[in-house]
Amino acid sequence: MTIARRLEVALSASDAVVWEIDFNEGDVFFGDRIAKMLGLGLGDRLPIAQFSALLAAFQEGFAGSKYENALNRGDAETFNRLSPPELTLTLADGQKRFCRNYSKTLRGEDGRIERLTGLLVDVTPHIMTQRELTAAKEAAEEANKAKSRFLSNMSHEIRTPMNAIIGMTDLLSNEFLSDKQSRLVRDINASASSLMEIINDLLDLSRIESGKFDLAPADYNLKELLENLNSMFLYSANAKNVLFRFESEANLPEYVFGDDVRVRQVLINILNNAVKYTRQGAVTFLAGLDDGRLSFSVLDTGIGIRQDDLRSIFEEYTKFDPHKNRRVIGTGLGLAITKKLVDKMEGAINIQSEYGKGTQVHITLPYVPGAPAEAAANRVEFQRLSAPEAKILVVDDKLVNLRVAAGMLELFDIVCDLAASGQEAVDKVRGGSYDLVLMDQMMPDMDGLEAMRLLRSEGFTRGRPPIVALTANAVSGAREFLLEAGMDDFLPKPIDKSQLCQILAKWLPPEKMIFTRSESAAPADEPWSPFLKEAARIEGLDVAEGLALLGGKQEAYRDLLRVLMQTMPRIADVMREALETDQMRLLAIEVHGLKGSLRHVGALALAEKALELEQNAKAGDIGVCVEKLPALLEGVQALERHFRRLFEDFEVPEHRPAGDPQVLRHGLVILSECLEEFDFTAAKEILSHLSAFDYGEPLNERLAHAENMVDVFDFASASSTVEELGGMIAPETA
Repeated sequence: MTIARRLEVALSASDAVVWEIDFNEGDVFFGDRIAKMLGLGLGDRLPIAQFSALLAAFQEGFAGSKYENALNRGDAETFNRLSPPELTLTLADGQKRFCRNYSKTLRGEDGRIERLTGLLVDVTPHIMTQRELTAAKEAAEEANKAKSRFLSNMSHEIRTPMNAIIGMTDLLSNEFLSDKQSRLVRDINASASSLMEIINDLLDLSRIESGKFDLAPADYNLKELLENLNSMFLYSANAKNVLFRFESEANLPEYVFGDDVRVRQVLINILNNAVKYTRQGAVTFLAGLDDGRLSFSVLDTGIGIRQDDLRSIFEEYTKFDPHKNRRVIGTGLGLAITKKLVDKMEGAINIQSEYGKGTQVHITLPYVPGAPAEAAANRVEFQRLSAPEAKILVVDDKLVNLRVAAGMLELFDIVCDLAASGQEAVDKVRGGSYDLVLMDQMMPDMDGLEAMRLLRSEGFTRGRPPIVALTANAVSGAREFLLEAGMDDFLPKPIDKSQLCQILAKWLPPEKMIFTRSESAAPADEPWSPFLKEAARIEGLDVAEGLALLGGKQEAYRDLLRVLMQTMPRIADVMREALETDQMRLLAIEVHGLKGSLRHVGALALAEKALELEQNAKAGDIGVCVEKLPALLEGVQALERHFRRLFEDFEVPEHRPAGDPQVLRHGLVILSECLEEFDFTAAKEILSHLSAFDYGEPLNERLAHAENMVDVFDFASASSTVEELGGMIAPETA
């Protein structure tokens, strides 16, 4: 068999065909196989001019005149340079074939190119398989993202009522209950805490899988962390008659630099499993420093794990021996999350077990020495923090949220400054010296991120002053996104007292903080006033929830209801206008603020409706927003009517002494200056003083209107009203 014949047989067994352009003869050889593939009834040779038209018909890339001109004038070099290595041929029946083209120039004795010889390989099956795999990969990734979004949203929505359940049972446990009632409350609290543990696992998993998860390293006291875990699990183990031992080696460092929250989470997951699955015997917790790395070991005499099951021990939603462990509550996510967290911290985890005898878990983590200064902040949960000298600015466009934040800070003896917009916050930071700024994320015009970036550009670097993001979007990745954007820290709304305490302890100057041991028992709850008892009768209003957020301050809660009542009509008007003018971002911002205000007073069901509308507005679903907004507005208006009747029934007009119009005129001048400078605190003090006197109607009515406008941060309307008041005072009384 000749070499040519062998080559022909080899090519026939493959998806490759040979082509050649002969510039001397002026024709193209492409063989029967190409003609058959293209569905043409041609021979194996074709004039160059006809071949040029053929390329234009079957290959879009050759349709340009540059290819045709190069062929017709015999410019082999240009044609070869322009020829793409990959071709997409559209056949006569509409099929597409994907081919790879390999070519080589052949020159004559004079150096001129005489022929182009090439190999055309049909790679359609390979390309189609590759595309199918890519599509399947993208579909799987999208499905995984959708799952993570669902888990995050679902878990986030369940957390709100679960927090209320846990909080209410904690409050009930302090009441005078019978033994049976105490047992029932403890059972409810234990079940709710178990469910919250599952929810937190789901949230952690969604954050990790979405990639929106970062560590937050800082100096912390490792020995104190471990002693805290020892106290926690000593109690739970003893309750099962299981011995719990904690041993730390002499070389264990006291202060470490790392993410103590994640270290604690990893160790709690491992210790929790050991105690849960050990019915008798002991659980031993060892900690030390091994070869320059932190070393933690947990040994138990529990049921153990089969060798076959050890292979999938870190897979998600995996639980072993479901028959034996049917009473053990959990998602099967604990070890999966633990493994991901350990990997994220560049550590290692190893599990050894003998079925029926027990399990050993060994974890090593990198050791970076820490300093005690920052670690001291993490001890505040065992102390009471007071900071009367601290200067804090709270920024939020919703007065209800400002009042809540101010009330929470009062628990730490802090009187804060307030700003109702991003621009006002920037102006106040420029002109003041704040120890901490609590900045709302979503505000109209200039939002929290824009204000933060503007301050950063003006030389206010990270930590000078610290800017902590306030947001109700405590969903997967929110914290990581805000920290990456430049915020110093993150505080979710509704504000939790313990979380606020940690933020204050972490960021306030040490010399302005006073720590005292909180050994005395908490004061008993004050009996509800008649006003609150009547408010609790309003359908959809959870007074206890609202009070809990304000540390039980009844007057602060009453004030919050009044402010919300005053702001509801304006918020409703803005939402209607935003929807009518297709301003979906403005609608989302207003509904977001309303949602937070409703949650703060305990109108949880209505807040859920606001959350749904906010999500639709963010997604740009105008049609859905048009359907849902009326129901939300109806609920808001009904709540406003209830509030107005409530205040009408319980607020008796007080007798005020006659006021001096001349003093009023002088006060209005100072008030006008305060409003021009957006100084809310000073304006409120002046109005409070002026409103204590009776100037007769209609001066009293216009003064009350000015106070209402200041309450809702409508400084423009307040300034106009003050100017109007000045004109109403008779000249002879000036």
